[in-house]
Amino acid sequence: MTCVKIRGSGQWNARPTNFKVLGGTMKLTQSYLKSVVHYDPVTGNVSRLGKGNILQRTHSDGYLECRVGSISILHHRLAFLYMTGDVPKRIVHINGDRKDNKWANLTPFVKTGKRKEILTAQKLRDLVVYDPDTGLFTRKHDENPRRKAGDIVGTMSATGYWVYTITNTQYKLHRLAYMYMTGEMPPEQIDHINGNRADNRWTNLRAATQAENGANQKRSARNKSGVSGVSWDKQFRQWHAQIRHNGKRVHLGRHDNFLFAVGVRKQAEQDYGYHPNHGRVTNKTIAGSKP
Repeated sequence: MTCVKIRGSGQWNARPTNFKVLGGTMKLTQSYLKSVVHYDPVTGNVSRLGKGNILQRTHSDGYLECRVGSISILHHRLAFLYMTGDVPKRIVHINGDRKDNKWANLTPFVKTGKRKEILTAQKLRDLVVYDPDTGLFTRKHDENPRRKAGDIVGTMSATGYWVYTITNTQYKLHRLAYMYMTGEMPPEQIDHINGNRADNRWTNLRAATQAENGANQKRSARNKSGVSGVSWDKQFRQWHAQIRHNGKRVHLGRHDNFLFAVGVRKQAEQDYGYHPNHGRVTNKTIAGSKP
């Protein structure tokens, strides 16, 4: 329930929600609402408390409504008052179905014109289905004649990630896969283990810090030796080995023998917890060839 503090009293009082009725307004509180009806957040149905019969009729705008005492209230507004104690000025049905009043399908609308999306695992699972074996997301319900249940969702971004927009907010699908499977957003980053940003199979994803993600990168296109962290030093005419750790570059020495420099670098990767896939080959450069 929305509460306001009484100045100087140190106490909190419930602020009722006003609804227009014939001849004036009537105040409806969350506690009173719960004393006469039951709202089921899973199905979106409203029933009379103690009797179980569903209360609904179709409003002229296509919404469902019912009467609570002398008040006619739309079901999506009733849902917010029942669940939160407050009613936003405007509420959006995420899937566009005005009769679908499941809690996962309702979200407030921000005054700026953008929908305020607080995405939860429950809302996500109600909109799409994730296949951990293929990494694909499919639509769970028909949205319109062109968007059918079972359709694959998402588009490829310029950076190579699959993305999907939910109520004006764009999400990377590998992050949604983590939410779908675990029930929460990853703490920092999600690493594609094999380096393929478009491969969102569950076995290819792992939660990682920025440092861990950086320790599983493909070999730079500018690398000419064929091994990450090993380069030919023209001035000293030796192989220079180096590695990054905690955001800093660590010098691993200069060596006459290329394979020895590679060995020093690989040992450092193990010592600093680099993923075995780090530095994977992306071109046909012959390892050890001098520029």
